[in-house]
Amino acid sequence: DRKSDMKALEGRRKWDAVLDTSAYLPADVTRSARLLSKRVDQYLLVSTISVYAKLDTPNQDETAPVAQLADPNVTEVTGDTYGGLKALCERAAQQEIPGHATVVRPGLIVGPGDTTDRFTYWPARADRGGEILGPGSAADPTQFIDVRDLAAFMLHLIEQRTFGTFNADAPGGKLTMGELLDTCQRVAAKPSTVTWVPADFLEKHDVSA
Repeated sequence: DRKSDMKALEGRRKWDAVLDTSAYLPADVTRSARLLSKRVDQYLLVSTISVYAKLDTPNQDETAPVAQLADPNVTEVTGDTYGGLKALCERAAQQEIPGHATVVRPGLIVGPGDTTDRFTYWPARADRGGEILGPGSAADPTQFIDVRDLAAFMLHLIEQRTFGTFNADAPGGKLTMGELLDTCQRVAAKPSTVTWVPADFLEKHDVSA
C-alpha cells in the first residue's frame, strides 16, 4: 500500500526502472520515489495531457504552462483537481529523483481493457444502426492513443534510458469526428445515419461525454 506501508520495497536490490501507473496524489509519489531514489536508475511516471493550464489551446508542446491548484494540499481527485494534482505528481518525481525521471503525458487511452466507454461507445453505437447523434460537427478534431502503442513507447523510453517529459497522443489534425464515425459505420456495415448536433445545444441540455 503506497499510502501507508511500503515495507515490501525496503532493503531490496536495485532495479533498472520503476513504472508508476497509479500516481494521483503528490504525497504518494514523494513517498515511493524517495524510498526508491537510491535503488532505481529510472522513474517513469504516467501523467496526463490534462496537466496543461489551457486545455482549449491547440498544438501545445511539453513546455506549455501546467495547471496550478489554489490549494496544493487538496487530496480529493475531481474533474477540477485532477490535472493540477497530476502536475504536482510530476514535480514530486522530478524532485526526488532529479535527472532520472521520465514523465509521459497520454491523451485519451483506448484499446483492450478500456472500461470508460469514451471511445468504444462509437463503434458499439454504429453497430446498433439507426440515427446516430454526432456531437459538434464532422470537422471537429479528435485524438486518442491505443494502449498497446502507449505501452510500447514507454518501454522504448526505458530501454533507451530516455529522460524528460513527453506528450503521448495521436498527431494533431490527423483525424476528425466525421472520419471516426464514417469508419465505425463502414466497419459495422449496418444501415445508419449521423445527425450532427451543435456543441452549445448539447451543453445547454447537459449532454456530456
